[in-house]
Amino acid sequence: MIKEPTVQEIRSRIVNLPNRPPFMLDKDLSEIYETETRRVNEAVKRNPKRFPSDFCFQLTEKEADILRSQIATSSLNHGGRRYLPYGFTREGANMLSTVLHTDIAIDRSIQIMRAFSAMEANLHHQADMKSSEQINGDLFDLSARRFITALEVAKLAGIKNEHEARRTANRITK
Repeated sequence: MIKEPTVQEIRSRIVNLPNRPPFMLDKDLSEIYETETRRVNEAVKRNPKRFPSDFCFQLTEKEADILRSQIATSSLNHGGRRYLPYGFTREGANMLSTVLHTDIAIDRSIQIMRAFSAMEANLHHQADMKSSEQINGDLFDLSARRFITALEVAKLAGIKNEHEARRTANRITK
């Protein structure tokens, strides 16, 4: 038995591709569940009703090429896989643990669920930060426009000294 992977180690294996939900590759799940990749895929083929397309899907050639370049998976020309890999969403990874019927799969599925949750929490935090940054940027733009307007008003009022005009604009905008 290998050392139980940490949530962070599992999280690093969650893949994000455009137009796909976050997923894990069949080969990564087989390593975590301590089984062969072909056993994972056999379990899916034997239980098709348990794996709808939003739980498990086969990657396209283009997606597989993107992953090969990103994570250096072997190509068909170099003794690699003979078929396109499968991706398992959070629900698919959890369902997989139930059809593999091993204690390791059950135990590790808990860590996998935690890893997906941690990844999603991080995405929500990043989205909140962007929203906050956008709000702060909008407020700064509004404040800057008000100050520039106040500065122009001060100059129109006949204040010739630049320092005095800025001080007056600051008082107006507060």
